[in-house]
Amino acid sequence: MRKPLIVWSFCLGGILNMQVWAQQPVDSMLAAFNAQSNDSLKWIALFHISQHYAKENLDSALVWAQKGLEYAEKHAPYLTPRSLNNIGLQYMNKGNLDLALEYYLKSVDAANKYQCRPCLATTTGNMGIIAWNKKEYEKATAYFKEAIQLMRSLKDAVGEARYLNNLGLVQTDLGDLNNAEKSFNTALSILEEADTISFQPTIYNNLANIAYARREFGKALEFYEKTGHYAELTNDGSAMFLAVNNAGWVYLALKNYENAVKQFEKAALIAQNLKNDKYREQAIGALADTYKAKGDFQLGFFYLEAYLKLHDSLATTQNSKVVMELETQYQTQQKEAAIKNLEAENRIRNLVNYGAIAGVLGLLVVLWLSRRTFRQRRLIQQTTIERLESERKVVALNAHVEGQNRERLRIAEDLHDDFGSGLSKISLLSEVVKKKFQTPELDKISASAKELLLKMSEIVWALNHRNDTLPSLASYIRRYSSGFFEDSNTQCVFNFSDPLPEITLSGEARRNIFLVIKETLHNTLKHAYASILEISLQYSEGALSIEIKDNGTGFDTSEISRSGNGLLNMAKRMQSEGGLYHIESEPGKGTVTRLAMQLQVANAAEAVAA
Repeated sequence: MRKPLIVWSFCLGGILNMQVWAQQPVDSMLAAFNAQSNDSLKWIALFHISQHYAKENLDSALVWAQKGLEYAEKHAPYLTPRSLNNIGLQYMNKGNLDLALEYYLKSVDAANKYQCRPCLATTTGNMGIIAWNKKEYEKATAYFKEAIQLMRSLKDAVGEARYLNNLGLVQTDLGDLNNAEKSFNTALSILEEADTISFQPTIYNNLANIAYARREFGKALEFYEKTGHYAELTNDGSAMFLAVNNAGWVYLALKNYENAVKQFEKAALIAQNLKNDKYREQAIGALADTYKAKGDFQLGFFYLEAYLKLHDSLATTQNSKVVMELETQYQTQQKEAAIKNLEAENRIRNLVNYGAIAGVLGLLVVLWLSRRTFRQRRLIQQTTIERLESERKVVALNAHVEGQNRERLRIAEDLHDDFGSGLSKISLLSEVVKKKFQTPELDKISASAKELLLKMSEIVWALNHRNDTLPSLASYIRRYSSGFFEDSNTQCVFNFSDPLPEITLSGEARRNIFLVIKETLHNTLKHAYASILEISLQYSEGALSIEIKDNGTGFDTSEISRSGNGLLNMAKRMQSEGGLYHIESEPGKGTVTRLAMQLQVANAAEAVAA
């Protein structure tokens, strides 16, 4: 089952209805802060400035959240719990879960002190989200249940439904689908009884994912349809995209290619209207997979080319943003160094002038100060030279890496344009000829061309440095696995974290991980005779874990040392990347292969502001 994309809404408890504030630009909110005499309204302006920056600049959001805390402590102490919760929220968005939890605990103490039960409920729920992200499911369950009870006592139906939904997600991660389904249905009943529309799109999408995991495809389509209905009522474009796109995957699993194409085409149109290129990339990639499964290679190649072009465009845009940020930072540092040098020179000139007026005694003082200033200036210059030398080395290293990346990209493009197009023509022409002449030789030519085309695609993918990201690896694993088992009796099911952070992997690490998975799939098809194979790819707090599980014949793991070098080579590949490789199997009980390695820290999920 694909992990659902959760959208957390923001709630300010019971202080005021401030939607009008949230729609104002920063200048207007600053003007409102200066014009207001009411302490609560002044704090609200600071709070919404922080929330505004949270969408684009987390450092600025944190600065304004700190200003809100300072103002609350001086002028409105009863707002301190909400200020502490807001700071915790910004640290959570920055990915610093430990500091976020520290401020949430302070917020709980302050909420108890000032008897702010709405803030206590919201902060408790946010601590549940931190525990959930850390996979501390027992703690997360306790926090969410406490938040549910607090919201129930406050008669806040929307808040109660929110945390019931979160509890259902924890139960889903634990594999307790029956209780998860119960939690989601209870949340829907509460919203229906309150006669309000709020989280229905998210909840119905979660119910649909459960049905999909159980392979109850009819029920899954029914829930995705309800997701779309409520998304339309709430004008939630993202939820509408998820409903339509996920329904397409259900139809693809049912091999109803016509309806799958309609759903993915509709999803692509929604993404285009939302101006969301990431969504459009997903929909176009799904169309490529669908036409490939359908056997329409011409349209399959067309959408595959469109997907790769859009993927490369997104990667280029992201790289451009990073370069601009680095350039701005470098120019700022240069300006600051020039200002410091100018200030030092001005101090020297002032000291000389004062010395001429003060006479001999003043001259002695000036000489002493000049000597001291000279030493400081020498120290500043030396520090500046060392810093510029370090920057020069960094620029040279980046240029070297960029040159390597350009060469990798050139080789990949040459292989794709020259050899790839030639193999594609051979494959398509052999398929055309086979319709007229049925001979074993043509079958062999077609099979060999397809096999070479697949291997060429792997080489091009491995060489292209733009694919050196975790989402690209996950997307390629999905496409390759679906195609690998396309003509077999094995049903391939995916359970990937969604969304995955844009983490950069080395080309070698990406290649080793894929080759281990490829060898595992080959062994499953050749030896396991499985009807279902499930691939799970999860990322949490810097750790990547991949599990490949089948219900096939299994084998005795004690025979590994005598069964050839394949499994040992896979273990060595993971060890070369500092990772782990483990396989569990028993005759008649299937096989489970687990891969794990440490990457860099990811950003945490969003939380609720109090």
